[in-house]
Amino acid sequence: MVENPEAQTVANEEEKREAIESYFLAGYEYETILYFLSKYHGINHSMSTLKRRLREYGLKRKNAVDIDDNDIVEAIHKNYKVQVVCQGIEGMWHTLQLKYGLCVPRDKVQRILKELDPNGTEERKLHRIKRSTYRSNGPNECWHVDGYDKLKPFGFPIHGKKFIHQVVRLCLR
Repeated sequence: MVENPEAQTVANEEEKREAIESYFLAGYEYETILYFLSKYHGINHSMSTLKRRLREYGLKRKNAVDIDDNDIVEAIHKNYKVQVVCQGIEGMWHTLQLKYGLCVPRDKVQRILKELDPNGTEERKLHRIKRSTYRSNGPNECWHVDGYDKLKPFGFPIHGKKFIHQVVRLCLR
């Protein structure tokens, strides 16, 4: 039984489109998209072909379609309901792009976040870090372990443990 080659082409075109759209919306650069298409999907395109496909699919990096502010606010509210941690401008911009497919200018996200969460925006602007509060039932109840992995590629992982109540370093490896 001979399969219909046109049906295979249509399926392949749909797979190509899905792959290109997913990599594009994930924020990968064009060269990286071409590499992933070649390595994982067996699709070899030139840069000009990729750019042409992106135009055909209506995907743009800059000068995005003007999106209504209400849609952006709604997506931000949805994200705040799901996540406990409030993101900054860059994180929210990236989330809007990946989760909701909204390609919005950063300054628009900044303006909306400033209106919705003025206190959080001000705290992030001042680079304040909220310190951890520890509550325990008694001695030997609360320990803290931390790691510094910057030197790990060179064979020097550093990890430390401390006993919170006395702030004494117990171990440094």
